[in-house]
Amino acid sequence: MLLPVFVSSWQMECCGTPFKLGEHLQWRLRFVEAGRSDSGPVEHHVELTAHAEPFSRDLGEVGRTDTRLTAGAAVLYWSAAGAVAGAVILTGGVHEDHHAGVPEDFPVTTGMVRRIRVETRDYREDPAQSRTWVKAHSRATYRDVSMSPTWFADVPGDAGQTRAETGVLVDLEVND
Repeated sequence: MLLPVFVSSWQMECCGTPFKLGEHLQWRLRFVEAGRSDSGPVEHHVELTAHAEPFSRDLGEVGRTDTRLTAGAAVLYWSAAGAVAGAVILTGGVHEDHHAGVPEDFPVTTGMVRRIRVETRDYREDPAQSRTWVKAHSRATYRDVSMSPTWFADVPGDAGQTRAETGVLVDLEVND
């Protein structure tokens, strides 16, 4: 199975470890269903056929159910809108997360990096709120690289506009 996994720039810059094409990784993965603000753009989305199993943890998201999704050898944490168990087909984004978004004792998924693309987006200053930046449009551009960057660039544009590298989209091959 080939999973598109997004690694945000702040996660890499904070405490991520650079990786390269062909490398085997062990990541904690988080699934966010389409329509939630942090699911990512459509370019990140995947249709996932999985087995859902709710579990309990002390610090879960209020009003949501902690759920373990298993799709072949991939295991993903999902904060579901309600109790869901059994076979599911979901659309959304997969994110690598080594902070508070996934429980520290959650199982890792092992896979091989098959492709790495640096994602760049255009932003404009929000005229209603000075020094607040919003996406200028919904499409991102991608640049293939052989190794993930450790730091990401902001490229100032015209007054009130900028381009920012927002992370990397990784094709992670997960074998059963």
